[in-house]
Amino acid sequence: GNIFDQNRAFAGVGRKLTDTTRVELGFMEQTLQRRHASSATPQVWENNHTITLWVISKWPFGKG
Repeated sequence: GNIFDQNRAFAGVGRKLTDTTRVELGFMEQTLQRRHASSATPQVWENNHTITLWVISKWPFGKG
């Protein structure tokens, strides 16, 4: 079995645009350990880099 399955590190910043809206930008580094079908290579390390952008709103969409 895998003792170490995955590891993540994330950093981000945000800014309030209005009283109801804000924007956030971040970067995530992820490392995964996967088993390989070949016995000569029992494990494979996978590194993923992800940039994220969120626009978050508190607008009351459900009220009418």
